[in-house]
Amino acid sequence: MGHQVGRHEASRDEASRHEVDGHEVCGHGAGRHEGPGLGADAEAFRAEVCAWLTDALTPARTAPHADPTDRTGLDEDFERCLQREAGRRGWLGIGLPAELGGGGRPASFTAVFQYEAAYHHAPLVDTAVTLAAPPVVAFGDREQRARLLPAMLRGEIEMCIAYTEPGAGNDLSSLTSTALATGDGGYRLSGHKTLVTGGGRADLCLTVARTDPTAPARRGVSMFLVDTTLPGVTAVPRRTMAGYDLWDLLFDDVALPAGALLGTRDEGWRQLAYAVEQERTGMFTLGWCQRLFDDVRAYCAAPAGSAVPAGSAAPAGSDAPAGGRAPLDDPLVADRLAALWAELRAARHAAVRLVTEELAGERSSASASVAKVLLTEHAQRLAQFATEVAGPAGTIAGTPFGPAAPGAPAGGRFAHEYLFRFDGTVSVGTNELHRDGIATAALGLSARPRRAEPGPPDQAAAPAGQAPLATPAGPTPLATSAGPAPSGTPAGPTPSAAPAGPAPSTAPAGQVPSTAPAAPALDPLADADPRREAVRALLGSWRLGQLAAVQATAAGYDRALWSALLDEIWPPASAPPAELVAATRVVAEELGLARCPLPLHAGLAQADAALLVLGEQGRAHRDALRRGTTRYALCAHDAAGAPFPANVSVVAHPAPDGRWRLSGRTRYVTYADSADLFLLPARRVDDGYDDGAVAYAGGDAGGDAGGDASAEAGGATGHTAGAYIGRPRLLLVALPASTPGLRLTTHDTISVDHLGDLDLVDVTIQPEQVLADDSDAGDDGPATAALTAAVTVGSLALAGELTGLAAGLLRATVNRVGARVAYGQPLAALQAVRQRAADLYLDVLTARDAAAAAAGALAEAPLGVLGTDPLAAVAAAKVTATISAVRVATGAHQLCGGWGHLDEAGLHHYTRAIKAAESQLGPASLHRASIAGHLRR
Repeated sequence: MGHQVGRHEASRDEASRHEVDGHEVCGHGAGRHEGPGLGADAEAFRAEVCAWLTDALTPARTAPHADPTDRTGLDEDFERCLQREAGRRGWLGIGLPAELGGGGRPASFTAVFQYEAAYHHAPLVDTAVTLAAPPVVAFGDREQRARLLPAMLRGEIEMCIAYTEPGAGNDLSSLTSTALATGDGGYRLSGHKTLVTGGGRADLCLTVARTDPTAPARRGVSMFLVDTTLPGVTAVPRRTMAGYDLWDLLFDDVALPAGALLGTRDEGWRQLAYAVEQERTGMFTLGWCQRLFDDVRAYCAAPAGSAVPAGSAAPAGSDAPAGGRAPLDDPLVADRLAALWAELRAARHAAVRLVTEELAGERSSASASVAKVLLTEHAQRLAQFATEVAGPAGTIAGTPFGPAAPGAPAGGRFAHEYLFRFDGTVSVGTNELHRDGIATAALGLSARPRRAEPGPPDQAAAPAGQAPLATPAGPTPLATSAGPAPSGTPAGPTPSAAPAGPAPSTAPAGQVPSTAPAAPALDPLADADPRREAVRALLGSWRLGQLAAVQATAAGYDRALWSALLDEIWPPASAPPAELVAATRVVAEELGLARCPLPLHAGLAQADAALLVLGEQGRAHRDALRRGTTRYALCAHDAAGAPFPANVSVVAHPAPDGRWRLSGRTRYVTYADSADLFLLPARRVDDGYDDGAVAYAGGDAGGDAGGDASAEAGGATGHTAGAYIGRPRLLLVALPASTPGLRLTTHDTISVDHLGDLDLVDVTIQPEQVLADDSDAGDDGPATAALTAAVTVGSLALAGELTGLAAGLLRATVNRVGARVAYGQPLAALQAVRQRAADLYLDVLTARDAAAAAAGALAEAPLGVLGTDPLAAVAAAKVTATISAVRVATGAHQLCGGWGHLDEAGLHHYTRAIKAAESQLGPASLHRASIAGHLRR
């Protein structure tokens, strides 16, 4: 570099003398942790990378090279050495085509390499391959590729990207740097770039400058590769709040050869849009988030006075919390940690979606922005929680590779992460600009209004009951579509952002110009499951305007639609359990989207799951269920409204002749008034002894709807918020609605869907009505297994329904906002409106991803013996969908204004149903308690 201010000259040849190798056996510490789940081959490669990094980054190797002024935490010598070793292994370009010298492996291999690099805090994030390989491959000529790519792949050169300029930030249309042509074919580069990561150690700098200063703002821009050793290049360090240096690069009439031009002259804006789009990857941030979560979880689970458990991500010897209890024993801490775990899963789904899109050749800018927003904002919340839960000790500063701070959890990394993660939401394009990009690319909201004034939600696009919501592939990588564009620095450029300020509309207020573009297709529920299109075809004649009349009938739903669903959509009894799980999610989402009331969760999904687990004992009932000759309803809530297995309020006394006498109450049975047969759990009381009256860990099960009363216990089985010490033996009974002594009480709810309580007073049943009897089996008994499967599949159905309801509100909101003109301009021209709409879209996507992941976990598990992993996945789906749907309801009514409050708008039908589904089978707090129990293991 021509001149560096305030930085010692490092010997780059010296790097080769540091040995960094590994013997590819995953060790303890950071060596064992959850991955993104991208297939067996990618996971095998991830294990190999993990083993190497675990060995290469031991304290003995890194301590001599700790450098808190470098963003990586390590000095340049170590960084270059590690990159060369990664290059020698062929990993830096593992996903590049073999003909270019890369590994030729799928995008999933690149993703897991990035994930592991970030998880281990390895200085392998801002490599030359990561930053510059995409534009070099896409736009470089043969000589540039031949000269640069081999060295980049071997890890022999460092690069930086310098787009942002002082005072311009993300607005690259305001760039002032110039590169004026000279007579010999070269250029003279002058300008000032700021907030450049790694600018002080880079060999080459990828930058942009104006080659035609007279051209409009987004034209006449070209891209260059600048040798930082050229005269006139100066690097100036600027210390950040986290203690590391970013750099300003000053170009003072730097003479560039003709070969420094990358791509086509004056086409730099198009190239820049591509380069920054390719730079956005969620895997680095996901790796950082997973590592911090693992550190926090280890800290919270450690008993007072002990070191963090061996095998955790936290460094050995970290001080444990004081006070005699682990933080995770505090129900409030457990609830917060469970919520963060569910958030992390949602962010992981977004990052994985980017990889799967790339594997399919369908990478979308909207998906990249979604992942960026979710991950960086989660990282900040997680870091805030880490410092909060650790108290004053959480403020003791440390670094990933320096000496562990005495008395600090995780060696002082909590405080380090808190300061470090502030830049994520502004780096690579601010999150506000990414939300703008989402609103434009995914929702079609921009400064120009759309054609049609919307009606009620099901009339916003034809056919009603179907969502015109297909997730767009988004602009191609070369397009200059609206949306943020990163620079690789804390203030990334936005080459594709719309010009500041919308053009004024010439149409009268409240009317839409006839020249406005039509809305794009948008379908966040779309997937490859053929059932989805089949359900949409089935619901093609359904209109939201029919809802009130249908709800007023005795059944409360359309019996013809119900029969058609059973005949045409629901899997046959002979189908494997995975088919039942998949159908549950898809049907629930589509019914929610159409706001079509059918007794899906209690009357079909829960009942069918319970009967399936019973095997031969439930076969006849499964056949009757599918024929529609008998309408079923599973009773999952106790007398206080808590879902199984928090308590079972109905007791069963044996009679000498083999019959049973049932007494008690079960509540909140959906469509109870139209059911012919109830599947009812009952607690056995033998010889006058009620073995259900045992100690209960977690509080009074008769508390407030089984929600927070038992949150501390966490939950050992299913969705319980606590655990019986000695589980009572249960029966699962088939009880006809006409049984003497059975009294039904119905309720008027805000959703107007039918809901009822059952009171049993000395009801006598025959032995053959007992479908399952735990007898002495306890938790392993068939009744408990069937009921656990029922409430788990039912919770999945509710998550799907909430997702569909949220998507329906999103559809109505986008159509309303996209068509409205206010204050002489399109309503969507207001940035606050676009960003609020983008948040609704994020909520729908996270709910959908959580439900899909839960269905996938259930499909791989035996329904009769569910482990904690699928149960936690379903709990996360219910939590995520509930919170997301409630936020969407609030946001939809806000964005739709007074019109949204009118009955004719139809939004309230969705909002009412969301509130009803929120509490079914337990509120979010109950399911977070189940997750907390999973995290304790």
